[in-house]
Amino acid sequence: MLLKRLQQLLWRPKTADVVAEYEDSLRSRRLKDTTVGWHVQLLERLAAASPLLPDRIEELERFIGRMDIVVETHRDYVRILRQFYDWCVARGKTQVNLGVSLPMPPPEETPFRVYSQEECWDIYRACRTDQDRLMVKLVYDAGFRVEELWSITTRSVVPGAVWVKGKRGRRLVDVDPGLIDEIMVVAEGEYLWTSQQKGPRAGRRLTTSGLQQRWRALNERAGLVGRKLGPHTGRHTHATYSIAEGTELAELQARLGHKKLSTTSIYVHRARFVQPRKRVSPLETLTPRESVA
Repeated sequence: MLLKRLQQLLWRPKTADVVAEYEDSLRSRRLKDTTVGWHVQLLERLAAASPLLPDRIEELERFIGRMDIVVETHRDYVRILRQFYDWCVARGKTQVNLGVSLPMPPPEETPFRVYSQEECWDIYRACRTDQDRLMVKLVYDAGFRVEELWSITTRSVVPGAVWVKGKRGRRLVDVDPGLIDEIMVVAEGEYLWTSQQKGPRAGRRLTTSGLQQRWRALNERAGLVGRKLGPHTGRHTHATYSIAEGTELAELQARLGHKKLSTTSIYVHRARFVQPRKRVSPLETLTPRESVA
């Protein structure tokens, strides 16, 4: 038995080499760069954790089990690993298809997605500009809709709060005092969200679609895969953590701008699966590693 295991170890290829070949295979199929990136980013993490290609299901289960990810991301990772091992078996890289044995977690009962604390940080770390960092902080701190986020200008600011325009007209929303100062610093003239591209569009005000595209780009750079990953996911995250930590429904209803309390109450069930923290805003998950100011 020991001799057989030693032979298996000697035969196993390096994970990094197999991943490199797999990436070439994906690109030869003319898949989108984002799709290839999702696959490769996860598999490179696997290569770092297991230098030799795993041939035991326990190795893959430990690899995924160490990640702080939500159920939908877990399901997406299982799909990626299953596709990878299908390819490995077809190319003779391994004799055992671990993908078929990798358990798929059941889908969440709720119709919306919530970021884990680690994913909140990963998105923030993926930011490359001050505008991106401020966008993430505002969504984490107050749960703004994308059209409300877009409506914020230097004229919207009052001490400790901002005026936003949403589905039900204008409303005043309290935000972290540090973000008020940051809005005034980041804004270019009156507008807060402007194009960072070079050329004739430089400095022009972004549309709501432009803000959504920025958020999705951050998710892609953070290695988060799957559907329903727009700014509204950050809004769901803010609401869910707020309920988990004891915020009254009526208070959260006013902050989110919901017409009916029943709309806000959908977060109560999801909040039972969230580990409470000492502070309400997901923005606070950034403070252990980087200041929000």
